[in-house]
Order: sequence, then structure tokens, then C-alpha cells
Amino acid sequence: MDLILHHYPASPFSEKTRVALGYKGLTWSSVTIPMMMPKPSLLPLTGGYRRTPVLQIGADIYCDTKLILDEVERRHPLPTYHPGGAAGRGSDHILSWWADHTVFACGAAVVFGAIARFVPEPFLEDRRQLSGSPLDIEQMEAAGPAMLGQLQAHLAAAQALLGANPYLRGSAPGEADFALYHVVWFVRNSYPGQAALFGPLPALAAWMDRIAAFGHGIEVPLDEAAALDIARAAAPEADLPFEPGDITGLAPGDGVTVMADDYGRDPVAGRLAGLTGERISLLREDSAVGSVVVHFPRTGYLLRRLPNS
Repeated sequence: MDLILHHYPASPFSEKTRVALGYKGLTWSSVTIPMMMPKPSLLPLTGGYRRTPVLQIGADIYCDTKLILDEVERRHPLPTYHPGGAAGRGSDHILSWWADHTVFACGAAVVFGAIARFVPEPFLEDRRQLSGSPLDIEQMEAAGPAMLGQLQAHLAAAQALLGANPYLRGSAPGEADFALYHVVWFVRNSYPGQAALFGPLPALAAWMDRIAAFGHGIEVPLDEAAALDIARAAAPEADLPFEPGDITGLAPGDGVTVMADDYGRDPVAGRLAGLTGERISLLREDSAVGSVVVHFPRTGYLLRRLPNS
């Protein structure tokens, strides 16, 4: 089935996914969603998860870029996102976690510290609700310069990791490159002082250009309503893996909720359809799309049993 990416152009984590799709040279359907709530055509698919992007394949919905890249790799294994093979996959995930969480937090603080007074208030209010933080303009402006040194240190570490190699893990790009790239893409495009920041890091700047050259693959526009129709007409993947003896004690069919452990903590409720050390899958019913399975990565998400389930 077609890959359908629900995203918007300015989303950094969407750029991570777009360039990863470009590296594999894939054709994908593009559904542009709003930057802010409400998102009336996305939430019937996700059950409440509102972060961007989301990957749809028929009636299977994949949340979080970590899982999105894992699923794309499963369905389209070449060229691989893990040039080190199975032995290096754990290192790829650790580097990606560092980029997605630690480096991105620094980059976001630096960017919004510089542009806070120019950001529309409705957008700030939406991000206050998403993050659970007051996002006070004066505090943001104070935090930006303080975090600049942190960001510079992380970027210098990335350049040191590159060494004489073209990519972070050696001669071929992979998951870690795309994870770090979305941060520097965001900073490079949004931070007024980006020239001074990247000037002392020529190897990193050249690496950025190499990743950007992969492009986005072949992007085919798709209407939001058409994406819902595709989900309604499809059946979600059956016989999902369920590893026995999970530490939670949960069993297939149990009523559960899943929510992110950092921000965008909107719980998604459903029946447990699959559970492994890497993935959580929930079966949901929605009047707009029928039966869908929503998939989350295990890391970064809280899995809880519904009362009386």
C-alpha cells in the first residue's frame, strides 16, 4: 500500500522523515495538515495523538519518527537506514535519541529565544497546550542565549563524530544522520545567527549539504478526505507480534492507553493488538474511518491498562 505522510512544510520532524524517504527514493502521498489544533482529519486516524508527522499505510497509523523510519525500513529495506547492520542498529537508535531529544531541545530554545516576539500568539498558545509549559516570551528570550553554548557544543561533537567520514556512522548515511539533520535544518532556516553558529563547523556544514541533496523522493499531493477514505476502505495489518511474558502483564485485547512521556501527552485509548520490546499497537474504532491500528514506539511512550479492562 502507499505511504501517506501527514505533515506540514515547516515541521522539523517532518523534514527528518521527508529526507529519509528521499534517501530511499520513495514515492509517497503528501497530506498537508494544520500547524496547530484543531486537526479534524488527523485525529480520527490517531485517536488523539496530535504530534507531527504521522505515517498512514492503509488502516495502519504510525506515530513518532522513530517508529515511522522503522516501518519504512521494514517495508523498503534498501538502501538501508542501518549501514552497520543489525549489530549497529542499537547505536543508531541511541544517536537518534540524542539528536531528537537533547540536541533538538537546545535548537528549539535557541531559535525561539531569537524569534519569540515575532511568533503569532495563536501558535504560542497551541504550543503551550502541547508542551504543558507557559512559554513566556521574556523567559524564552533569556533562555535562548544561555542555550546557544549548549547547542554549539553538541554540534561540535557531531562534527568530531564525522571526522573524515562523509556521514555520522561512516561511508553511508543512516537513521542518525536524518535525526540530526532535522535539527540543523530547523536552526539553519530559522535562527538569525546561523552563519556565526555554523561558520566554525565546515565539515558539519558540508554534511548538511550532502543530506539535503537526497531531496524528498517523489511527493504526490493527497486530499485529507481521500486519506480518510483510504483508511475506511482498508483493513489494518493482522496477526501483529505479541511477545509473551511482557513486564506489564498485559495480554492481547486488553484495554489500554498510550501517551508520550514528554510533551503532547494526549492519551490514545484502544485494545492491545500487538506488543514487543520496540512497538505498541492499539486497535481502535472510529466512526469516520472504521477499524484502525495505531502504532507507537515503546521508548518514549507510557502504556497503561484502562481501569476495569
